[in-house]
Amino acid sequence: ATKIQAVYRGWSQRQDYLLLRAAAVCLQRRFRSHLTGQAVRNKVQRMREAVVIIQKKWRLYKLVQEAVKR
Repeated sequence: ATKIQAVYRGWSQRQDYLLLRAAAVCLQRRFRSHLTGQAVRNKVQRMREAVVIIQKKWRLYKLVQEAVKR
């Protein structure tokens, strides 16, 4: 009976461990996904700001060219 109890307890502890490990992996995956999404959003935001600056400079250039023609 002692051997059966030991095997059962070992199996039970292993199941608890596997459950906790799966939960930890899930949390880590979500956290890393969040960080990656945040980095992508920041990169897109910087790119949009750069595009706006380029558009602003281009429009100013075109405006000056039109003024010089007149």
